[in-house]
Amino acid sequence: MLGLLPQPRPTLRTEDGFSKSPAFCSTTSTELFEVMASHCHESTAPAESQAPRPQDLCFAAAFQNSSVSLAVADAFHRRDLDALLELLHQGAAPERAGPAALTLAASENELEAVEHLLGILQHAGVDANTHSPNGSTPLAVAALEGHHQVVEQVVQSLLRSGGDLNALNSQGFTALAEAAYKGHTQVAKVLIDGLLQSGGNLSPVNEFGFTPLTRAAYMGRWEVVGLIADALQKSGDDLNVSTPGCGTALNLAAEAQNLQAMDHLLRVGAVASEDDLTDATRLLGFQDGEADKAVVRARAIEKGLQSLADAFSESHGTP
Repeated sequence: MLGLLPQPRPTLRTEDGFSKSPAFCSTTSTELFEVMASHCHESTAPAESQAPRPQDLCFAAAFQNSSVSLAVADAFHRRDLDALLELLHQGAAPERAGPAALTLAASENELEAVEHLLGILQHAGVDANTHSPNGSTPLAVAALEGHHQVVEQVVQSLLRSGGDLNALNSQGFTALAEAAYKGHTQVAKVLIDGLLQSGGNLSPVNEFGFTPLTRAAYMGRWEVVGLIADALQKSGDDLNVSTPGCGTALNLAAEAQNLQAMDHLLRVGAVASEDDLTDATRLLGFQDGEADKAVVRARAIEKGLQSLADAFSESHGTP
């Protein structure tokens, strides 16, 4: 079959958008799709004198669907955005080729391509955050890469269509959790605003027990921790979810010796354990068990850590 394939032709993407030229992108995706579909049609077409047999029609449809899936997977794994766009222009089902093309465009920060593909998916009624062939989602990929403009584009499209901002990728993380992992504050702001606007869950727990908040704290992304904690307070959600083997965000801040992060989390509703306060006592320069709690509290106030000082008061009854 490979001997039937024509030679590759020039790229289809132009400076001002996306060409609809019938030229093919590669011999391993779109041309393979056409050759297989043509072969399918020729081999299953009934004689003129015969009525189509149901099994022939079923085989033809299955064969063509398989060729499209193979062509999409091939183009995606070669990171050939032009080939995926051409498959769509040739009539490949948007639910097959669209998410793959959008995920690839999002990862490469191709703003024009993203806008073009979002329009195709919205017109076809396909969720813009559908999984690509490798299990990733366009929003999670853009969030991980820090492409905040792409994230804004996809979030706005999902808000218009009622799509899922919290779709999990193949690793079990949402887009917000991926932004938290890398500490992309602009991306996190866009995602948090979208989730608050849509009423989405700001604290989904994945199979490893991580939430976006605990993942940000685990990675030491304290600015993102503050953004998510503020949003959780605004939405009335729980800041004290504990990740197995790691603890809460406040526990992680104490282990990281970050008094400012501890104070912020306490201010928006986190609850300190005795171990957290023991850690804070040491970080304030005192040995646990030897320091007068009123003195520890005064030291916290001196450093501008009012919420931490209040936590000592609530725990030890200091006036």
